Amino acid sequence: LRIVRLSDNSIRDASPLVKLGVARKIDISKNQIGSVECFTEPSLPNLVEIDLSSNSIDTACPLKFEAVVRMDLSKNRMSTFEGFTGSETLQYLSLRENSLADVKGVAAMPLLKELDLAQNQITSLEGLADVPELQMLDLGSNSLADLSFFDAVATIHTLVLTSNKIDDFEQFRKLRCCPKLRTISVAGNPCCACENVDTAGRTPEEQTRVEVLQHLDRLTVIDGVEVQPEEVAAAKELRKERKAAKAAAAAAAE
Repeated sequence: LRIVRLSDNSIRDASPLVKLGVARKIDISKNQIGSVECFTEPSLPNLVEIDLSSNSIDTACPLKFEAVVRMDLSKNRMSTFEGFTGSETLQYLSLRENSLADVKGVAAMPLLKELDLAQNQITSLEGLADVPELQMLDLGSNSLADLSFFDAVATIHTLVLTSNKIDDFEQFRKLRCCPKLRTISVAGNPCCACENVDTAGRTPEEQTRVEVLQHLDRLTVIDGVEVQPEEVAAAKELRKERKAAKAAAAAAAE
């Protein structure tokens, strides 16, 4: 029995699964599981994928899977992930649609490539650490206003920041610590209304792209649309104008 599908039932106890030593994939999503403490001791040595989404898990704990590559814990009730102690094998982790206020415990995963933290209540990346292979990070629909601490995920190529609380385009300057970043999504943030900037006749969507590009000139895709040469040129000109205005203001102050 290598593939186990038990989704859409009323299962409350996952402990019998630890006896399935040859299982490679387990789907126990959409049940009523409230605890995963049965997995805190080494078990399921051949398991590579486990789906625990849409349950009632409210507490994170050390999960001693020896070979798991993909784990889905989305749509549970966790307010913290601090009890988790990392994974040597995990490459994909979803914590989407929990109640996380921070990212403490999201650490010590040396092979992790994709991390989904969307639709939580996260206000800061402080605590995220030891994910040196991370390429894709989804933080959509959280409560981020400050983009500090992204040096912990300097390897990312793709970043989703839609529908957060970023109200100042200057915050995107902090993402320069991510030199490989090429794709970003930012729509739905307060700054995207462009109420406090001169749009030079552009629509808010057009101005948003130029504002983000002036801080992150290596981007190739913004909000799902490829960056165009004329946008790069406009961003460069805007950066030049802002620099000149800042210098003039400093000179006047003297």
